Amino acid sequence: MLLHLIIGIVLLLLVTGVVWFYTLVPLAMMILIRSIKRYVPYYRLKKDKRSEKPPALFEKYDKVVAIALLVLVIFANTGAYMVQRKQWMGADNANLSAKQYFVVGQVVYFYRRAISSFLWHPDAYELIGPLSALQRLIYTIGIRQLPNEDAEEAVWAEQWFVYIYSHRMVVAGGAFSDYGDLGENMLRGANGKSLTVKEAERGEVPLLPADNEYFDLVWHCLETMATKEFADREMREHHYLRNYAGMAHYYAYKSPRAYTKVFLGYQPLYAQMEEMTRRNEKLVNWLSELPDKWQQSAEVSSFIQQHSKVDAMRQMALLMTLVNIFDARVWAHEFSCDDPYLKRLYKVREEFSYGVNGETPAYLRMNDKRTAEQFRKVAIDSSVARFTNLVAEKLCGKKLAGEENMREFEGEAISTEDSRKQMIRALFPKELELLNMTDVLEEKYWTKTPHGYEFR
Repeated sequence: MLLHLIIGIVLLLLVTGVVWFYTLVPLAMMILIRSIKRYVPYYRLKKDKRSEKPPALFEKYDKVVAIALLVLVIFANTGAYMVQRKQWMGADNANLSAKQYFVVGQVVYFYRRAISSFLWHPDAYELIGPLSALQRLIYTIGIRQLPNEDAEEAVWAEQWFVYIYSHRMVVAGGAFSDYGDLGENMLRGANGKSLTVKEAERGEVPLLPADNEYFDLVWHCLETMATKEFADREMREHHYLRNYAGMAHYYAYKSPRAYTKVFLGYQPLYAQMEEMTRRNEKLVNWLSELPDKWQQSAEVSSFIQQHSKVDAMRQMALLMTLVNIFDARVWAHEFSCDDPYLKRLYKVREEFSYGVNGETPAYLRMNDKRTAEQFRKVAIDSSVARFTNLVAEKLCGKKLAGEENMREFEGEAISTEDSRKQMIRALFPKELELLNMTDVLEEKYWTKTPHGYEFR
């Protein structure tokens, strides 16, 4: 333990040096600007008119400012370090040797997040590059002190390398655009052949997901937290139970594009990736277990009650994941109204739209009404949600819960319901064909034209 404490302190000193360097940058810029203002006029003078000595590069107060900044950084780092030690190295905590590194890593993370909050993206201009490299060093050393069967390692990874992006709903650089050796707009078939997007859209060959190191890390965190045990109860409650829904929502929303590397039209391609469907089935089960786990802790249960967005994100993650499974069943010619995941979709839409046990729906209890409305649009009014609802109604005889907002279809030359069907058949012709819903594809409507109404 003493050895790890010493190494931790050495790392903290290294952190202090790096952060001090960041604070010196504005001072250096000020000195540079000041020097330009002094030296340019000086060297413009003729030699015989210049004074014996050029203007001084540094002022006495520059050193004072630099030392003051160092002292400030030392106090800030020491304070943050002690607060983290108090929280994570108490009598009730576990894996204390590893925690010597976690508390130092948290100090680094606070700076990375603070700096990135002023940037349009955490990777912008690589400003946090030195701190990120230091964060990875601490992570690599620290997790070696954790037991292999402990889920805590995933918390470190999520906190330091995922949450810095996920809390702003952005992705790490390259996660959407790195095509690797396949070339642009090329996908891998399960038969080993490369396919263009148009070839893949035919649905003749199951697809393999594109390589994506960042989202594989997100999945690793999701899987590890849900399937392994935590020796540290506070780590489980403070990070896993509180943050899992948000991470799952982020993964469900972003991963289809990430694993297809296609900007538009990625949904049918993602649906043909059997590995992703197996992942989604697991994620549905893990998310469904969360409410019972929340109830096991009075503190966590109270937190969820006070922060309804957490449960709303869990429901959103479930809805998006279940819709992806729904779509995968269609492309695999395995759609069935008796599918247990379709039955779960009915249940989750009911909970999302009307609440549980008479309570107001979680998304309507959110303080952020703008985000709540975005949740509703994705869950009920998005094109894929409308398509899923149409299929459920036509083939299974029962609509999904929640009233769709038909305002976007008003004012058309045909009825709002017919306009909705036109949108669905324009976006999902292959899926409707696979479901033998040719009546929707061939259906005609009374349409207003310059020559009167025509049956089209």
